[in-house]
Amino acid sequence: MGVHVIKFVVKGVIVLVVGLILLGIIFGSGSSTPATTASSSGLTVNQLKSTAIVVPYDDLFRNNEQYIGKIVKIQGKIIQSQNSGSDYVFRVSTKPEYYYEDLIYLNYNGPRFIEGDIVDIWGKVDGLKTYTAVLGNSVTIPEITSNHLELVPQTK
Repeated sequence: MGVHVIKFVVKGVIVLVVGLILLGIIFGSGSSTPATTASSSGLTVNQLKSTAIVVPYDDLFRNNEQYIGKIVKIQGKIIQSQNSGSDYVFRVSTKPEYYYEDLIYLNYNGPRFIEGDIVDIWGKVDGLKTYTAVLGNSVTIPEITSNHLELVPQTK
């Protein structure tokens, strides 16, 4: 009986490792274009904030083409993070009630943010991003290159 338990645990560990490797491949294959920051866009943070438009997630996804190249402001929770130096790729959930729905793919270059952080995002809409999820299905979500992020203070 002990041998069966050990085999079961070993299989579970192997599945977990393979899943983590696949996540690394998915997020490692993101855009190689450097993210645009507020300072490199020629706009001050105040100018960036004043030009950004607030777009509901459903509208951003459904009518994505009309927002490409525009600066938007959106809030969400970082649910997954990959980085190389100060270049980050985040998956961000924008639905406060269920922070694993209404996802965006966020390219960002700047100070460190971590999984679980809730952030206000100002960024340029790049279009839609399609990637292969761990289970092999294709997922398409809006893609934004961040110009500025701010941590939203959490009350305890």
